[in-house]
Amino acid sequence: MKFLIVIYLFFLPSIALAATTGLSVSRFDVSAIPGQVVSESVWVENTDTIAQNYVLSVDGDGLDENISIVPNQFSLEPGQSKKVAMRLRAPEKNTRAFISLIAQDSNHPSGLSVANGIKLPVYFTITAPSALSDSGAVALFQAHGTIPWVKGLVWGFDFFLLALFVYLRRRRARLKHLPVEIQRFLNDI
Repeated sequence: MKFLIVIYLFFLPSIALAATTGLSVSRFDVSAIPGQVVSESVWVENTDTIAQNYVLSVDGDGLDENISIVPNQFSLEPGQSKKVAMRLRAPEKNTRAFISLIAQDSNHPSGLSVANGIKLPVYFTITAPSALSDSGAVALFQAHGTIPWVKGLVWGFDFFLLALFVYLRRRRARLKHLPVEIQRFLNDI
C-alpha cells in the first residue's frame, strides 16, 4: 500500500503540470517545393494559475536553419495567450522535425525546478512544381530567387505567342473569301 502511495505522489506533479499550456494546433503539415518559405503561427495560452516562462526551440536533424520562431522566449500571466510566428523553409527531401515548447514556473527562474514540455511535429512533404500551373511557376520563382527581368522575359514571350496566334487566325479568316487556288498558293508561302 505504501508503494502505491509513493508512486501516486511521484506522478501527481507531472499530471498536474501537463495541462498548464494550451496550443491552437497539434501539428504542422508543410507541403512545398524545396527552398520555398511557408509562414505559420500558433497561439500559446497559459492555462495555469501562476505565471509561466516559455521557451520554443527546434529539434530535428539539422533543421534549425529551416525553421525560425519569433518570439522564441516569453512569459505569460495566468489566462494570457500569445501568437508565435514561424517561417518554415522546405528542405530538399521529405522529413520531420519538432518544435519544443518548454513551460517553467516564473517563480523559479534559475536552479533546479520542474518544467513541462510539448513537442509539436512539423511534417515536410516536398512537391515538384507544375510547369503548367501559375502557382507552381510563382513558387519556383520565389524559391530560387529569380531575377525580375527573367519574369519579364517569360511574360513577354507569352505575349508574343498570343499575338502571333491572333495574327495567324485573322490571316486565315481573310483568306476564306478568296478562290481555293489562291488560298492554296498563299498558304504555301
